[in-house]
Amino acid sequence: MFYPKFYRRYFILTIGLAIASIFFASCTPKPNSSTGQLVSQSTKTAVLKVGSRNTTTEDVLKFIQKEIVSSQGLDFQIVTIADSVKINDALKSGEIDANFFQHEPVQGWPVIVQAGASEAGRQLAAETAEAVFAPAGNLEAGKALFADIKGRARAIGRDPDSIKILPGALVIVGETVAEAYAKRLHLDSLVHYDSGIASLNSALGYDVSGFDPDGPLPEIPSTNAGHSSRERVIALAQRENLTIRQLAQRIGSYGGLAFVGTPQSIADEMEQWLIEEGSDGFNIMFPFLPEGLNDFVDKVVPELQRRGIFRKEYEGNTLRENLGLARPANRFFQTSLV
Repeated sequence: MFYPKFYRRYFILTIGLAIASIFFASCTPKPNSSTGQLVSQSTKTAVLKVGSRNTTTEDVLKFIQKEIVSSQGLDFQIVTIADSVKINDALKSGEIDANFFQHEPVQGWPVIVQAGASEAGRQLAAETAEAVFAPAGNLEAGKALFADIKGRARAIGRDPDSIKILPGALVIVGETVAEAYAKRLHLDSLVHYDSGIASLNSALGYDVSGFDPDGPLPEIPSTNAGHSSRERVIALAQRENLTIRQLAQRIGSYGGLAFVGTPQSIADEMEQWLIEEGSDGFNIMFPFLPEGLNDFVDKVVPELQRRGIFRKEYEGNTLRENLGLARPANRFFQTSLV
């Protein structure tokens, strides 16, 4: 069976060498929530352009008759390539209504994800996002960001639960906490200073390579660099009393939120974030593959499942369903009929 692909305002089937244009006329379809058709009380006309490479034109027309036309109760007539020029002219002039009938995407539309925590980024997330890759480096920062974005959404009439806050989190698992931190220190030590200082300068929007690498981070003036990234790095240096060299190694490796410990201690921290509304979940990152991924799946996930905070079966077949997001209503027709 051939499957249609939607592109711009044309319904294109990539199936062959010959080219045919099918002109649908005098159609007054009934709304159908399962197919995502456009609805109108007036007569609609649509143009379907079909390319043929592996099948004959007759095969294409049989497919159209069976899969599209008959199922919609439409009448159709075949027009030549020359006639398609007239159709295009009619489209431009408005003589033909260019609305077409197509299936709505399975998710309604793809999940809209926003990243960043600047003032503009937070407002954009509140107005448009369905998921936010939030750069929160610790629980207190996460709770503040969570409350701010959800509060902004509520203020403009959005359901706060329609936005999922998902901070990025590096996970390093060990049999003991000491073993996990030893892994982290080893990974950080592998970052070459030149590479690390370049990453640090980029994150700060300020060149600190001229300062003593074994001294503290100096006061960093405001720049046009990403505000959330800059503030997160400065807070990290102050919180852990890191030298420029240590900070460069950390930023060159990974300087954001990290859960480092045993499966139980990592689950404890994640559960605390969820209970105290620091996040709705996490965008999990791994220090190396496949071992880092396997450690999380085989050791941490069972502990999360045991606590009832991670699924044992997927909720649906789409990302939207598995994130617990509602399917958006189609703008062109009502999903229920009287």
